[in-house]
Amino acid sequence: MRRRRLINKSKMIEMIVRRSQPDGGFTIIESLLAIIVVGILLVGIAPVIALSVATRVQARRVESATQAARTYIEGTRARSIQAPNARVYLTNEKIQASQSGLVFDGAVTAPPADALGQCATKADAKNKEECETNRYLNGNPADGDIASLYCFDVDGDGGCSADSIQDMIVQAFRSTRLETPTTEEAVIAADASQGYILGVRVYRADAFNSEGELKASNATTNVRADTFAGGLGDRKAPLIEMTTDITVRGDITRLFANICTRLGSKSTSCGNNATPSPSP
Repeated sequence: MRRRRLINKSKMIEMIVRRSQPDGGFTIIESLLAIIVVGILLVGIAPVIALSVATRVQARRVESATQAARTYIEGTRARSIQAPNARVYLTNEKIQASQSGLVFDGAVTAPPADALGQCATKADAKNKEECETNRYLNGNPADGDIASLYCFDVDGDGGCSADSIQDMIVQAFRSTRLETPTTEEAVIAADASQGYILGVRVYRADAFNSEGELKASNATTNVRADTFAGGLGDRKAPLIEMTTDITVRGDITRLFANICTRLGSKSTSCGNNATPSPSP
């Protein structure tokens, strides 16, 4: 009798221990539910992550383009970079509109998409002289109707190529007081020596690597690439556009006369029929 009671007690204790210590782990259904919940969360978060990364990359690209534009402008101002030969004759009305940013409105189109045909690959950038960094890719031709494209090698491979996602191409153009087109280098240099209004657009190098025309802003439409981008951004749009006034070194009287002439001022303080002379 006592033995039977002991057996019953041991069975009761064993049952209590089993209930207090159930088998660990998850069932297959519980695991599947967990995977589904995590998947739903990732689907909701993924677009936010992608947008954040794309915006950060685009912001860095715009910053690099801004630095390229400023470097080019300072180089032309210091004459370490030759003035662009792409020229636009500006009337007084156009010059006076420069304060509203319309000085080159409609006067300069975007460069052709095949303008970097000779610099299509990184091998061209390394081996072809015309693709080298810190120089005009097309030699800055004297024909004022042809775009002056300047290379900034950002990825450090020795030059610019149309398949680079980092290199920057500066399209530069300037104002001129020469009404008659000319290709005479001496006349062009004398015109540039009087100072000018400089226009700059900066494009991604890979904008020249696909079909489709490049874009440029005008008085009614702003097509500059947005810093806030949800994808790869518009490769055909310029990253930045700006204009600035380039003055040259010389005596103050000549500088003042050059600026008056360039701005089309009719003020008597500019002097009557002021004729600027080229710098030495």
